[in-house]
Formats: sequence, C-alpha cells, structure tokens
Amino acid sequence: MKKTMFAVFAAILITSCATPSTTFNTNYVPYTYPTIAENKIDGKILVVMSPEEELYTIESSPSSFAGAATKANFQVGKISKEIALSVYSSLFKEGMEFSSNFIEGYSVSITPSVTYLDYKYDQASSLGLTVTPRVKVNLDMLVLDSAGEKIFKKTYYSGDTKGDPYVFNTSPHEEINKTLHKAIYNVINQSKADLINSLK
Repeated sequence: MKKTMFAVFAAILITSCATPSTTFNTNYVPYTYPTIAENKIDGKILVVMSPEEELYTIESSPSSFAGAATKANFQVGKISKEIALSVYSSLFKEGMEFSSNFIEGYSVSITPSVTYLDYKYDQASSLGLTVTPRVKVNLDMLVLDSAGEKIFKKTYYSGDTKGDPYVFNTSPHEEINKTLHKAIYNVINQSKADLINSLK
C-alpha cells in the first residue's frame, strides 16, 4: 500500500512537463472577524506595494523527498497583497486603500513582503498512508506613519503550518498553495496586533 501510494503520488508530480503556477484564491483565506466599532482606529490605512513587489513570485522545489524533482511557482506578492487587504479591511474607521507608491496623509502605510518560503509533501509522519502539505514562510512588514517615517519593520515567522492531509490529489501544488495562504494569513495577523500596539 505504502509503495503503491508513493508511486502514484510521484507519477502525478513528474508527468507534468510545465512548472505549475499558483496564485491568490479568496476561498483559501481564513475568515477575518470584523473589528467592532468601538475598537476601530481613527483614519485610513494604505497598503503599498510596487508593481515588482505585487508581481513577485517564488519558484522552488519542495524540501521533502516526495516531489523533490519538481518545482512550482507561487505568486507570493499577489497573495500577500490580497490577504493584507482582507486582514486590515475593517481595522480603521475610514477603511483602507491600495497604492503602488507611498502617499502622504494616511494614518499608516504597510508593505508586506515574503522573504522566505519552504514547503513539503509530508508522507513520513503518516508512514506513507497520506500526504500532508506543510509550509513555512517569513514575511517582512514595513509600517510607516502619515509622513513616511518608519514606525517599525519586523520579520514574522509562520513556523510549520500544516494543511489538510489527503490520500490522492491530481494537483498537489494547489494543496501547498492552500497552506501557503494560511501561513501568510497567520503572519499578517501577527503584524496587525503589533500595529495596534504601536499606535496606542
């Protein structure tokens, strides 16, 4: 059973000649509970990412033995942008906006940037019976005040983020993508708590 499953899994990964590409999917983002009115912060927040930052991708192979000969392309810039918009959408009383460059006058401006990605197709933990997608990301968050002065810049670490185990899947890279959304959501949510504390 174990050998058969591994052979099928490997065949799915290897038979595709083209490097699969993944992008943002709103269905993969964990639900963000709206900020209650009395806890909202005055003003408006701006998410700032240059076109290069927004279109930034990482193409890499998994660090696991399973799938090690394959690669996938992850549009981490687009995913980070959309998740930041989702996480911060209700925090400020006047809402939020996106821009490709810094604009003065917003309460704060934030720029998220994924700097590290590692992923695995983990079979070892289940003795080969299932595959568990696992992802680690590091994300830098730059926070500026209304005049463009730095409030803080900090690196956030997702740690080992696990996706849902599966027995068979014809798009294993998409299972990694789901887990990547979860990992990026978690680190951006960490930055939200720090931003709130920095404005007190």
